[in-house]
Amino acid sequence: MRGGNNYVNQTNVEPTFEQLFATSKTIQEELSLVNKEQQVSNSRVLKDLFPKEKARAVISLKSFISPAKAYFFNSVACKVPYLRNNDKCQQQVEQSEEKKICLFVHGCGELEERKGPPLKEEYELYWGPVADYTPQCSERWFIREETKNRGWDNMELQQSFCDFMLLKHIPKYANQLNATDNTVRNVIVFAHSMGNLIIAGALKNNLCKIDKETVSWYNLMGPMKGTKAVSVLKEVCENKVSIITPSVAKFVASKAGYCLDKSTKVYPTYETLQTTFEGISELESIAQPYIKGQMCGTSSTGLNSYYSPALGFLSNMVNFGEPNDGLVGISSCMIGNSSQFSSSHLSQHYITEANHADATCRFGDAWFGSVKPCSYFLMKK
Repeated sequence: MRGGNNYVNQTNVEPTFEQLFATSKTIQEELSLVNKEQQVSNSRVLKDLFPKEKARAVISLKSFISPAKAYFFNSVACKVPYLRNNDKCQQQVEQSEEKKICLFVHGCGELEERKGPPLKEEYELYWGPVADYTPQCSERWFIREETKNRGWDNMELQQSFCDFMLLKHIPKYANQLNATDNTVRNVIVFAHSMGNLIIAGALKNNLCKIDKETVSWYNLMGPMKGTKAVSVLKEVCENKVSIITPSVAKFVASKAGYCLDKSTKVYPTYETLQTTFEGISELESIAQPYIKGQMCGTSSTGLNSYYSPALGFLSNMVNFGEPNDGLVGISSCMIGNSSQFSSSHLSQHYITEANHADATCRFGDAWFGSVKPCSYFLMKK
């Protein structure tokens, strides 16, 4: 971490270079990968132990770009004046505070065959390498429910999400629960897409409560007011579109998982995302007091993943009339005042040129620019 001369003092005793690097297995491992003859012109390989040239060489290696290794390097760099960056080192101080269990809540589109008990530590099929970007978590748990045929209004689904947030899947916490206590406490919740509506629906139906003082809820591209895309999807699945050849539109929508197999209907879950669906207009006001941060997307192309063509196709068909992530318009995602949003992933309220699928961290960060959906998870507490 390179930066200015100001820094946060994290220790009373400044360690020597020998103590800092000689005992670090991670840094020694990375140093061993550096081709000293080709990448470092200084022939005094170990005399300076970790000169700036070598630091640059190590960081430029592909093997050093993983966030897990970067975190370790950052913590060491905070103790080295010429590698120190004040803002980043402040994050390291905050990171050392008490950690919480992190809960990851998916949205619509999950198939029956993926349903199962919550997974611990990773669920890369949906959330990608998000574990590498959440050092603030003491544990990571990922819910897995069928959300193709069940919409946000399904009370069985809402109850399952409540039980998940109450940590009933973890014996040591489940055994401590009072039979009448349904208040969620001391967790960080990252909810993608319709997952936000399921939680809000559960609160509406008093299936559980949230302790605002100890729970942080982050909305990742949730359609809090519904989405205009559903009405177009219904027409596409019914072969009623006129802008392009109906069969072509139906093929794309079916491959993207919006239309029921061998049917002219959309999957039931999408019906519940209509802007006029009963009860959906209440969800934003229910969720707002508990939402600590948000990520909203403004590009259907996003990070150019395999979801981009379908989302781009849908965005063009819908004609949102506003920036959108391919499925959700920006006004439906944003809760509260739009002036609180920033293009910096370090902010609590993040607006970025990512699409709806990118918000899960499944496709990483952009190499350049400000599209950093994975990095948004960093230090969100």
